[in-house]
Formats: sequence, structure tokens, C-alpha cells
Amino acid sequence: MKDYGTEAMEGSERRDRKVREAVELLDAGVEKVLDGDEFKRYLAFSARFYRYSASNCLLILIQRPNATRVAGYRRWQELGRQVRRGEEGLKILAPIFRTVEDEEGGDKRRVLTSFKVVKVFDVSQTDSVPGAGPMPEKPRPKPLSGDSEAARALGRSLLAFSESEGVPVTEDDAELDRLSPGARGVYLLRERRILLRSTLPADGRAKTLAHELAHHLLHRDAEATEADRPALEAEAEGTAYAVLSYFGIDASEYSFTYVARWAERKEVVRAALSNVQRTVRTVIEAVEWGIS
Repeated sequence: MKDYGTEAMEGSERRDRKVREAVELLDAGVEKVLDGDEFKRYLAFSARFYRYSASNCLLILIQRPNATRVAGYRRWQELGRQVRRGEEGLKILAPIFRTVEDEEGGDKRRVLTSFKVVKVFDVSQTDSVPGAGPMPEKPRPKPLSGDSEAARALGRSLLAFSESEGVPVTEDDAELDRLSPGARGVYLLRERRILLRSTLPADGRAKTLAHELAHHLLHRDAEATEADRPALEAEAEGTAYAVLSYFGIDASEYSFTYVARWAERKEVVRAALSNVQRTVRTVIEAVEWGIS
């Protein structure tokens, strides 16, 4: 006679073990990407760019919505690139400081007195100087091209789970490109719905659906800013990777690089792992128990 209580407990322990193993593989895989020469070159290059304030980021966005990396004229020359003749600079505000001396203690300190307008240029307005070599870029995740039956079955279960959560899933490439050009999917927080690209193969569709569903489970009540985005993306993609791994689908070629691109630092990844593990269990239990 079966002891269903013992069987359920063993099943739960087995599930937890597999999830832990997947999360450990995620941690090690992302660390390997971050420690790779390609990523190190990119981070060293990126560190040479000034980090602009929120107001200046907004000014850049208004003047050139597709700007990706900006710097001053001289800085681009130092980086082996030349601003093209005739290019119009983007106007931002630079602080002006002066040094003042404390009348009592004699200590000197810098105080902000005013701002001046300076010009910066986007990388698209520059050309590489001969002999400088290509500009280092972040490694790009390799899209999943598989079309496995396991992914098709998982995709159906994730779709049912999403709908049980009150989050409809639709495929509308035109709307997706309008909201997030080139994206494979997006979770619309205000509307509580998911958009997927219609041309995704089964593995890619299951992975993307798991990613966007993770955003719903993890971040639907979060009042996040752009500064929080790396952690949110690390959590969502980490969850997607671990869910697929649990069901025998390897998304490592995409997920490790995707998480590394967003997180850029190991501490961001490590901070995300506990949320990943908890959310993965929620998704797995919904899939294995079935959604009515």
C-alpha cells in the first residue's frame, strides 16, 4: 500500500533539489560570462563613460531618442573615435563648482554655484579612427532555436497558468515593435497582460513566456525605476532559465548572457537568486499540479 504522504514529501524534496541545482548552474554560468575576456573588455571600456543625472538622461532622450552611448568631443577622441563633421551635439547641463573656505575652521569645500550648457555626441555620430579597432560591446545572448515537444508542452502549461493569474497572453508583432522594438516579449504592468512575438520557436516561446510571467509574479506590485531594471531582469530571466532547466530544456546559451548583460556585477546576480528560487517553485508547482 502506498504511503501518499511520504511520496508527496519525497516529490517535494526532489523538486527542491532540482531547483537548487538549476539555480547553482545559473550562478556559475553567469559568473563565467562576467569573468570572460569579452565582458571584461566591455566593462573596462564602459567605465570610461561619465554617468549622467536623471535630468540629463531625459534631455538626451528628448533630443535623440535612439541614443545608446554618449560622450564629449574630446572623450570620443580619447576612445579612438571621431565625431563626424557637421554632427549636431546634444545639449546637457554641466555643474559649475567653486571652492569656499569655512570662516571658523578654515576647511575648504566645493559648492555647486550654477550650471552651463555643454554638448555631447552619441556613438552613432562618430566613426572609428583608423587603427583604433572596434568598440567593445556586451556579449549578445544567442536566441533559442529549438522546437522541442517538451517546450511546446511547457508553453501550453505556462499559458494556462498565466491565464489563471488573470494575465492574458497575445501575439501582436506590430504592437510589440511599437512598445519595445525587437523584443521577443513584454509584460505590460499597468494592463496586466503579456505580449509575445508570433515567430518564436517553441523553446524560445516557452522561455520568453516564463520570463514575462516571472515579471508578473515578482514585480507586479513593485514601484520600480530604471535603476532597478538590472535586478528585475536578472530575476525574471533567472526564473525562466531555472524553470526550463527543471523540465529538461537548456536555455543556458541565451539566459546566462542575458542576465550578465543586465546585471553586469556578480552581487546583483547573487541578490536575485533567492527570489528566483522561490518563484521557480511557484511556477513548477502550478505546472506539475495542473491549472484548472
